[in-house]
Amino acid sequence: MVYLVIVPLTIGTIGTANILISRMQRNDSVCTTIMKTLRQIRHRPAKEIAAAMKELGWTIASHSWGHIYIGSSSYGRVCWDSDMWEREVAPLVGGTDIIIFAFGEDLDGWQGYAADNEKFLYLKQKGFDYYCNVDASSEHWIQIGANKDYFRQARRNLDGTRMWEAVMSYTDSSYHNRLSDLFDARDIFDPARPTPVE
Repeated sequence: MVYLVIVPLTIGTIGTANILISRMQRNDSVCTTIMKTLRQIRHRPAKEIAAAMKELGWTIASHSWGHIYIGSSSYGRVCWDSDMWEREVAPLVGGTDIIIFAFGEDLDGWQGYAADNEKFLYLKQKGFDYYCNVDASSEHWIQIGANKDYFRQARRNLDGTRMWEAVMSYTDSSYHNRLSDLFDARDIFDPARPTPVE
């Protein structure tokens, strides 16, 4: 079973449930186009869906097999999870050199991946060169490894919590709007949704 996690022109896949779209992070016209295409192909096997998405210009990334906390998981758990993704998901969606970490966790601190970081070395051995965490503290940031052996970047999670914070920021200064450069969350957030979003 495979989940798809969508970030700008990249789909991260995990292997723990049926194929579905769990998150979209893109502007409305692109989302509409993608969702229309997905509705047309939703009953096709995962390989066909992956091929159709690639034809639309999307890249497929790993989002781990079990949607694990990669930073706090043991080395053994990270190895097992990576092996499971390689065995069960990669044959359906193709190989990738991109991993999108779940829950905003990362392999190491902001200083960069240490040369002796076992988890990094294992993922590197598996062919990953691009590492994406979640960090909404700024619009974007990147880091290139000292030996140019990896590219690391932050991504912003455009989920209900982030949108709720953006909406609330207009009336409560204790909330921060981290989406204003992308869209006005008040135009998108469903007022019928239960709040507060946690």
